[in-house]
Amino acid sequence: MSLSKVNNSKIIAIFFVILIFSSCGFFTRYGRFQVRAERAFSKGDLDRAVELCVDALHQKPGYKESLSFLDEIFPKAVKFHHQNIQKLQSSNKDFKWDYVLPEYEQLLYLVELLDGLNLPNYEVLLFRSEAEDYGTLIQLTKEKAAETHYIAGNEFMKSGDISDYKNCADEFKKALKYIPDYLDSQIKYEDCRHNAITRMTILAFENTSGNTNHGDIGKSVSNELLSSLMNDDDIMEFIDFVTRDKIDIILEEQQLSDSGLIQDDTSIELGNLLGIHQIISGEVTYLDTGGPGHTQNKKMMEKKIVTGTRRYQDSEGNDQKREVYLNVFANAIFHKIHTEATIKVSYKILDVNTSRIIHSNTVTATYVHEYEWVTYSGDKRALSVLAQLMISREERPPPSNTKMVLDVIEEVTSKLVSDIKKTLI
Repeated sequence: MSLSKVNNSKIIAIFFVILIFSSCGFFTRYGRFQVRAERAFSKGDLDRAVELCVDALHQKPGYKESLSFLDEIFPKAVKFHHQNIQKLQSSNKDFKWDYVLPEYEQLLYLVELLDGLNLPNYEVLLFRSEAEDYGTLIQLTKEKAAETHYIAGNEFMKSGDISDYKNCADEFKKALKYIPDYLDSQIKYEDCRHNAITRMTILAFENTSGNTNHGDIGKSVSNELLSSLMNDDDIMEFIDFVTRDKIDIILEEQQLSDSGLIQDDTSIELGNLLGIHQIISGEVTYLDTGGPGHTQNKKMMEKKIVTGTRRYQDSEGNDQKREVYLNVFANAIFHKIHTEATIKVSYKILDVNTSRIIHSNTVTATYVHEYEWVTYSGDKRALSVLAQLMISREERPPPSNTKMVLDVIEEVTSKLVSDIKKTLI
């Protein structure tokens, strides 16, 4: 067989393959949706298969392959969720209605997907799938979930313990999430929340770092910490902070000095006077600002560039053009400014009633500032792409040490808040 005949046979074969795939929609958007739907079904993801099948039909209404596939998989998806619901309803799982609800919500979502297609056999498909009135079932499930959490809240209320008051507040809040204004859940939530509140204060942190160049760093850290905690809704639900103003009033009335407040016995005495449950105290144990460090990396750069063309005759006497090259050079200096500030803060949370340290930790944070630019001499054309981009940057002065200290205080405060929340929430 000649080479030309072989090539023609390959071309014909490729043409038929393309024709076959085109006929089934493989190269169309709706066809790709259908292929993905079948792939999702093979992996057991029935909901995703329905979604993709619906997407295909939105692209091409009446697409037989998707219609047929949807007819097969939609009842299976509905059955899958019904089985999950039956298992949950017959189980002894705590707060099982919380888990039943998303199943019904997903079923409603699938029915709404189907409804959006305006299929002529829509009602028949729903009947075959044994679909129900999921809107009504969702509302009934929300009521059952709210009732379950309401009962749990009432049980927690019987204890009278501060931790149980927090739990009962959480349960009434969950009941309200399902059914706003459910019975007297709002009133009971407020009552439980009030009884669960921990009165807390943050004493001014001491600065034991030996670095006194930036004012009262300890006080700056504790003030920033108080501000951050008071702006955190999760913290403030069950915490009432006693501010420094109230502390100063008590100190003045009792003719006490704040110089010894970092000591546990003095802190406890103050806590009892103010009706405080917990006290946060701490100290800045390390503070350092490094830099500015200015490094310079010198590089000699060379590049071969085209400067023009030159005419010449080839071996057959034909006129040709040849590019003319020239080596160009430049000396580049890569500048880098690196400055940083590091702070280390130790703190503890003291229980006033038991004199016990509830939690303590040391948190370290570092703020880093870096800036780079390039200067050069010689032929600019010799510079690398990176160097050419960086020569447009002008030299900038580094941030002041004071600015870096403020930034590193913000960094360490964020870490302190995150650590404290693990204990308080």
